[in-house]
Amino acid sequence: MVSWIEQLITTLGYAGIALLMFVANFIPFFPSDLIMPFAGFVASQGKLSLLGVTLAGTLGSVAGQLPLYYLGRWLGSRPLPAWLQRHGRWFGFTPQALARAQRWFDKHGALAVLICRLIPTMRALISLPAGMARMALGRFMLYSTIGIGLWTLLVTALGFSLGRHYTKAAGYLETLTVVALALLLALAGAWWLTRRQSRQPQPKRSRQDHGG
Repeated sequence: MVSWIEQLITTLGYAGIALLMFVANFIPFFPSDLIMPFAGFVASQGKLSLLGVTLAGTLGSVAGQLPLYYLGRWLGSRPLPAWLQRHGRWFGFTPQALARAQRWFDKHGALAVLICRLIPTMRALISLPAGMARMALGRFMLYSTIGIGLWTLLVTALGFSLGRHYTKAAGYLETLTVVALALLLALAGAWWLTRRQSRQPQPKRSRQDHGG
């Protein structure tokens, strides 16, 4: 299957990357961790651009979250665990994994959608509780795009830097997850500080300040 993935990306380029990342959300045995590193390797050879590869991977992966989001909305919170018990194995999902994703969503809300995009075992599954909670679609897409885009960029850049040794990327994914989460927390902290400072009332200027 790895050679097939490589051939598809080589032949179809950006469209192949988007298609593979879309399908990777539904097939548990799919070697998804090699898609973007290989795409990064292809970009390092000048056949594709790093930006184009990242955008294609992000687009395909974000689009792949929509069926899971709507599945959660359609089935609701009660029948979904039972449905997963019968059919979840075909997608690599279990009621236990869903319960873990549900706890994340209950604790962190919309922020969980962003954070879990950086965690391999939770990346696709978090879309189900988001749908079950009827999270606003626009907000779901925004948080998903930010998290998935950051992860896709980092994994693609890793493949770009490894070159022909892109298959070693899997060994760096755990470290990369920590780096991605650290970057996300730093960005969130900077955003929070900016908003806090913008909300602070400005001190009133005295008459002396006006020269009077």
